[in-house]
Amino acid sequence: MSDKNTGLILIGILAIAGLGLGGYLIVKNEIISPPSRNTGSILVGSWDYFTRNIVQPSHNESDWLLQVLWTSYPNVNTYNDTRYLSFSNNNTRFTLVKEGYYKFNLNALLVDLIIGSSYHLYACKNGDVYKTLGYVIDPTTTGEWFSGSIIVYSDGNDYFEINGYHPSDSFGFFYSIADYQFSIEYMIM
Repeated sequence: MSDKNTGLILIGILAIAGLGLGGYLIVKNEIISPPSRNTGSILVGSWDYFTRNIVQPSHNESDWLLQVLWTSYPNVNTYNDTRYLSFSNNNTRFTLVKEGYYKFNLNALLVDLIIGSSYHLYACKNGDVYKTLGYVIDPTTTGEWFSGSIIVYSDGNDYFEINGYHPSDSFGFFYSIADYQFSIEYMIM
């Protein structure tokens, strides 16, 4: 090895040593560690207007399904990329038609809550509870903001539903369009 290369290597080692832990983390994260597989996401569905559906079989006012609404109201966003999503069952059931990982995001004001009780929102896959999207436990008011996200996997044939549940209380969404959103993203791997 030439004296020139040895000198450059020595300078590099001294520079990293001078940076201490910060230098180590730069080398570890930028050179040694492989990059993350998740390189982003594609928005495949977004709805500013949705409600609870209590008329589907085996559902009622305390055990309901989220229903997206297609509307032509001004300033109401509705987007559905049919290359990724297909809806059925009165817009309560959505099939994720492309195999892969998806992220569900829900932001809404839950209302008609009983103070001291608990309320759950589940993602159901092929009719069975799959993951908890979130919950409100022991609300201090009759209305609580809910914000939840989960990542799910679909084989391209799986259907999903969002289920709101309480053992006996009738609860739902406050019917205002501002700050509401249910969205689905396809995760790029």
